Amino acid sequence: MTDTENKQVEETQTETPEQPEQSPEAAEQATEQAKTNSNQVFHFENILMKRFVASFIDLVLVGVAATIITVPAMFVLPKSPINFASLFGFFVFAAASAAVLLKDMPYKMGDMLDGQTPGKKAMNIRVTDLNKKPISMEQSIKRNLIPASGFVIAAISQLINVIQIPFLTGMVGFFVILPLLAISFFANIFEIYKIYSAPQHRRWGDQLANTIVAWE
Repeated sequence: MTDTENKQVEETQTETPEQPEQSPEAAEQATEQAKTNSNQVFHFENILMKRFVASFIDLVLVGVAATIITVPAMFVLPKSPINFASLFGFFVFAAASAAVLLKDMPYKMGDMLDGQTPGKKAMNIRVTDLNKKPISMEQSIKRNLIPASGFVIAAISQLINVIQIPFLTGMVGFFVILPLLAISFFANIFEIYKIYSAPQHRRWGDQLANTIVAWE
């Protein structure tokens, strides 16, 4: 190696700053921060799973109950000149829609449910306002507009079948019910995306109603 090359190597070594040794306090703080970040990720994943499971339980309970009540009526109630089975189905799904819209408002059912739906009770989570207080009926309706949309569309579908006009019923079903179902589907997908991406995992309904899901 030439003198010039040796000089360049020495200059490079001289210019390279030495890394300061990390103090025990700094190392401990870094470890605690890593644990905190890990706990936040764990909490995030768990609260998401709890929310999905709670929503699944609640919507399945309402949907199964509405179906069990409606299906026998299709075979028992007369369908002409007025389709009483569809009229009955309309009232059932209207009630199901109301149940979903109002499901997060404060109420108490014995020692089992205290302002929580069965799903949220099972998952140990609760809907509150931004001050950790129980939400109002208006807030419950606002935050559940999209989850209730499927039941509302089902009620509308039953209503248009009360007076059976085949051509008109088919047109309304194709040009009204199907687009509404598509809108409801994509709106619910958007809500799921917002739970993952929004600050504090507040979906659009939470932002509209100024609510948050708290882990008890």
